Amino acid sequence: MAQLRVSLPVVSVLILTAAGVLAWRVRAVRRSPTHSLEQLAKAVHAKDRRAAERYIDVHRVAESVVDDAIAAAASQGATDTAGVKPSLVTTLEQTLWEALTESPGAAAGGPWDPRTWSERYQGIEDVQERGDRARVGVRLRLEESDAAGVVHLSLERVDGYWRLVAVEDLARLAQPAVARTNERASEAAMKSDLRNLVTAEEMYRADHGTYTTALQALTFDVSTGGTVAITAATRDGWSAVARHEGTATVCRIAIGNGILRGSPEAQPQCSP
Repeated sequence: MAQLRVSLPVVSVLILTAAGVLAWRVRAVRRSPTHSLEQLAKAVHAKDRRAAERYIDVHRVAESVVDDAIAAAASQGATDTAGVKPSLVTTLEQTLWEALTESPGAAAGGPWDPRTWSERYQGIEDVQERGDRARVGVRLRLEESDAAGVVHLSLERVDGYWRLVAVEDLARLAQPAVARTNERASEAAMKSDLRNLVTAEEMYRADHGTYTTALQALTFDVSTGGTVAITAATRDGWSAVARHEGTATVCRIAIGNGILRGSPEAQPQCSP
């Protein structure tokens, strides 16, 4: 379930993006679902937690997102989903409230900046009302992409106004952004492994007068999900390759007479 934990910041941005854009682009009818979302957006913009609480049930929203993410992970063969829901819900709740209570100045230029929300907004897909329940579809431009996806916001009528209680379709919408986040994290882990290997090999050479291809002979631990293989080693140099289960990218490094022509010494080089 590590992928779910990585996705929480992405999910948080999408939730507040979906709710927040309406304040800048929609003239909502008073007491309508979109009007309540507009009031929520204004509260978020003002970092007014008390006002926001009237228009969003953060706990139920977090539960809906985590349930959706767990179901998506299970459909892809994940087997370690049991028992993780409470901690994920708590983490997502905290992340959302941090966004709501962060000072307005700190949001400028960041993921909570209202300008970011407005730029991603692509229009209202549909608004459905049935009794005390409503569903609003919002088209959003996906992170780092020109493509758009639809997030559905579920609301309930409470004392004459509407309250956001669930967000649907985030697991599908967030998947490309999560994949990019995982790719970057995996590449960073491989580079770190190779830099640590440089230190371990130098320590070994200081004691033995040569480098080694035997990882077990080194004071060295590979990061979780990663593998490292030392492909060649002599007294004058060595080379190694690192892989990670989170990406198809491969990172390499070479030292001394193992240096590839044109490659900076002791610097990992990564490529698909």
